[in-house]
Amino acid sequence: MKAAGAAWVRGSSGSPSREDDAQADAEYLGLDIEALLGAKEETPEIWPWQMTAVEGFLAICTQWRTLAIKDRVVPLGLDYGAAQAGIQLAGLSIDPATWSDITTIEQGAMAEFRRTM
Repeated sequence: MKAAGAAWVRGSSGSPSREDDAQADAEYLGLDIEALLGAKEETPEIWPWQMTAVEGFLAICTQWRTLAIKDRVVPLGLDYGAAQAGIQLAGLSIDPATWSDITTIEQGAMAEFRRTM
């Protein structure tokens, strides 16, 4: 589930078109994309029983608490009050176990945010 959060931050959907665009751009610029990006990252595997948590996270993925520091915005974590409202407005029913999975996705996203800053 943390890998799903990290993939969300990277914008990875497993779509080959995005990778093809990056490869084409790198070739046009004469760059070695493998050297720039390092090892190819795998698309996270989402099991059917995890889909409710993924749908819940995607319903609230714009509800981040942030802090502006000089010329950048630092995400602090999800705003849980806004997240609760977003989940309700999306018509989702989230139990404590699913909420735990959503916060695990959040942890993966936060780790990827920190890695890329």
